Amino acid sequence: MHTAKGFFIAMAIFTIWTLGTAPATAADRACTFGFVEGPSLFQPAAFQLASVPKGNVKITFIGHSTFVLESPAGITLATDFNGIHTPKIPPTIVTMNNSHSSHYTDVFSPKTSFVLRGWDPNGGIAKHDIKTKDMRVYNVPTNVERFSDRLTNKNSIFVIETNGLCFAHMGHLHHVIGSKQSRALGRTDVLFIPIDGLMTMSFEEVMLSIKKISPKLVIPMHFFSETDSHSFLQFLNKKFPVKTTKQTSVLINRRSLPKTTEILLLNAEFWSGVAGED
Repeated sequence: MHTAKGFFIAMAIFTIWTLGTAPATAADRACTFGFVEGPSLFQPAAFQLASVPKGNVKITFIGHSTFVLESPAGITLATDFNGIHTPKIPPTIVTMNNSHSSHYTDVFSPKTSFVLRGWDPNGGIAKHDIKTKDMRVYNVPTNVERFSDRLTNKNSIFVIETNGLCFAHMGHLHHVIGSKQSRALGRTDVLFIPIDGLMTMSFEEVMLSIKKISPKLVIPMHFFSETDSHSFLQFLNKKFPVKTTKQTSVLINRRSLPKTTEILLLNAEFWSGVAGED
């Protein structure tokens, strides 16, 4: 009798634990395909720890491929955190990729709660799906290669869901994403994409990626000079509306997203290149 009772209690505890820790399914995720309509309005914002209005997300371009996203609940995330271009305040979450040393580091603040590597240090394919307060982060593996008898990857697209907005950071992507990867991304409101044209993807591949993902807002990154960014904007040849700003930050919400794809070139807090690295 006691054995049976103990079995049912154990099963109940296991069920609760499973429900609480299982990765989110596509249906659970906010970034499913849909449409957003609203005026194209952007609010400049300086990066400092201040309350972000409910329903908004603050984006700050630190430099190279590092952006900081800040939510109303005070969660901060730094993309492709490298220990060189660093935010003034330690982020809650850092994402990294190891195609090159300017996209990761092994040194973190003890105040950083989550360190998400876009590759598996033990080999294999990286897999992340976390949620803290009002922010969920998961990865879509890319740059997949066969090493010995197994597949491995050196890069991940990190998807950030927060306050009804869906962000995708391409990291050091080397190819146009496939259909399966595109489905895994789901709806993308804001796309951070490298535009160096050489070390990651060609301008043609960048254009194909933008068309395939169809984000509302594209924020370029991973360029090494104003000449690089100007070359990319020239290549666009008026295919998409382009906005440039001297601000390093913007505050956005779903209503402020453009109806169709626009390019927004932010100013970086630090020069966007890293000497000798890409």
